[in-house]
Amino acid sequence: MRTTNETYHVPEQKGTPVTRQDEPKTHHLVADVERRTLTVEEAAKALGIGRNSAYEAVKRGEIPSITIGRRLVVPAAALERMLSGEGVPA
Repeated sequence: MRTTNETYHVPEQKGTPVTRQDEPKTHHLVADVERRTLTVEEAAKALGIGRNSAYEAVKRGEIPSITIGRRLVVPAAALERMLSGEGVPA
């Protein structure tokens, strides 16, 4: 979250600098949302494999993924199912 410190002069009290801290510039609903996806790099780290190996596994369909625009993400729930053996193809 980004906050800013802003110094300004109060017109009624000329010459007296006042510092205030603004509220974070993030919408309150966005801050409350828990991420449900991982980057391929985060999934690789969770699996204990390298970044390139993870991208290759995604390409082969071994790691579940979703493409949104040009961004490739791994659904956390699908990764958990895969690791528990539920999502492994027979």
